[in-house]
Amino acid sequence: MNLMSRKRKTFSRDNEVILLFHGSSCKIRTENFDFDRANSNSDFGKAIYFGLDYGQAVNWAKNFKKGVVNWYAFMVDDAFNDPDIQITVIEDRLEWLDTILSFIDGDAVVCSDIIIGDIMDSRTALILRQYQEMSNDMGIKLRDLDIKTKRIMIDELKPDVFHQQIAFKTQKALKHVKFIGSMVVTDTNETKYVDPFEIAATISMIISEEDEIPLNDALINFMQSNTFLDLISKREFRKMDPRDILTLYRSEV
Repeated sequence: MNLMSRKRKTFSRDNEVILLFHGSSCKIRTENFDFDRANSNSDFGKAIYFGLDYGQAVNWAKNFKKGVVNWYAFMVDDAFNDPDIQITVIEDRLEWLDTILSFIDGDAVVCSDIIIGDIMDSRTALILRQYQEMSNDMGIKLRDLDIKTKRIMIDELKPDVFHQQIAFKTQKALKHVKFIGSMVVTDTNETKYVDPFEIAATISMIISEEDEIPLNDALINFMQSNTFLDLISKREFRKMDPRDILTLYRSEV
């Protein structure tokens, strides 16, 4: 995993485990997600949504009076090897748009337990409404618009600007997501220049190699430590060399 890159974060099947984030009004352990209260108006329909970027989750959490960022480990290999769940990874842009439009039209044919793909932001509702009015005038559904029009829509929606998301649509799919921790969002949660989770992931990779343990165990152990909490809450920690932080962690455990 190239965890120190500031590029757009996208899903990779090459990773055995990845970090997921969920901005909310409270701490939510994995087993406490309520599908009956899940948002049915989001991109991939009714689901529990997680992002791949910590900073994006912080921004979402700030929409609440007392926002909280929760972080989780998604056991990718376990999920893809689970015969009881179906996973859809959407890479083609037209397929991505068609999937979203089918949920808006109310006739989605995607029956996956997990859908992985690009995200849209809040302004896209205005864009989609314009095209919905166009399709209504034509007497057709959104998904039946011609390909040229859809390509224009994609250019306007700008999915390349945003980090990707993962939608868990069934409870059985969530068993592959492990809650690690949470934090109340404050104005001091600086994420613009340094993502503490990228540093944590780098340290966890070193722990995994040195201790000869699975990366998911290394991630979970480190991010449940007081050293990790200091990394999040203290700006000076984010200026340290990862190996110096690892030394502090070794002293703690």
